Amino acid sequence: MRKIKFRGLSSGKKEWIYGWYVADNTTDYAWIINYGGLVFTGEENRIEVIKETVGQFTGLLDKNSKEIFDGDIDSRGLIVEYLVNMSGYYLLNSNKEGYHLCHEQNVLGGKIKHIEIIGNLYETPELLK
Repeated sequence: MRKIKFRGLSSGKKEWIYGWYVADNTTDYAWIINYGGLVFTGEENRIEVIKETVGQFTGLLDKNSKEIFDGDIDSRGLIVEYLVNMSGYYLLNSNKEGYHLCHEQNVLGGKIKHIEIIGNLYETPELLK
């Protein structure tokens, strides 16, 4: 079973927060409930994040066993993006052309052997080719 997890950059310290995603669709507010082994007991576990930086874990790992998230950039300058109309995660170039993440390379035990994540859209956009 795939682990459901999100990450987002905190609005304060600009560090990655991991956990469950909660958004208020009527405002620009979004939160990650940081579960890090804790049982949710209220507001103290809810950390405000920048809504545009929130990405979901794909359930896959790159060749270095690094978790792959929506918004990550691979060593070829391709972006990991979930396409609603295609119901899946894709590696896309700037023209929105690309490959289904699971079919693009050999997947063994959740690890994609030929993909290396080197950054993401929010911290290292200069990696896009």
